[in-house]
Amino acid sequence: MVWVYAALSILTTLVFPILTTLVVIGALKAKSFAGTFRFVFRRLAQVLKEQMRAFGIAILWGIPLIVPTFWKLFQFLFVPLVVCLDPRYDSGNIHAPSRSAELVRRKFWPALLLSGVLFFALPLFIIGFEDSYTWTDEPIQLSLLVIFEFAATILGQLLLIRLWEKAHGTDFQLS
Repeated sequence: MVWVYAALSILTTLVFPILTTLVVIGALKAKSFAGTFRFVFRRLAQVLKEQMRAFGIAILWGIPLIVPTFWKLFQFLFVPLVVCLDPRYDSGNIHAPSRSAELVRRKFWPALLLSGVLFFALPLFIIGFEDSYTWTDEPIQLSLLVIFEFAATILGQLLLIRLWEKAHGTDFQLS
């Protein structure tokens, strides 16, 4: 059972941020509920494929050393945004992980700060509070914590899109 839980944990760790990114971008682009889900379903396979490619590269880097793994994962911060927002990706002219690494280099310090807050500080903060509450004893407090985590995740995705705009040199195009 431990392996099943480990596999489910990895799956949710990979899928939740990707789905959140796609829903935020889809909602901004489509401006309708149905359009958002059409966008998510149209882009989900591409983003998963590129994200798995990026994780594969990071794991290969991680075999000899731990630090290069985190470095590669950091460089692939913009992979979902490259797949969803860069028109050159649709035409097959760019490699999403390489383009993401290039954009992260352009905005290194803001990207490091934002990813540190989103993927390290915020989860540690949430875990610290989740341990002290149980759904049966404190449902209101835990519900508020879930709402806070959801709002912080959406805000983080919007900040990530803004950072991508600055690194890419173009504004996010709503269509």
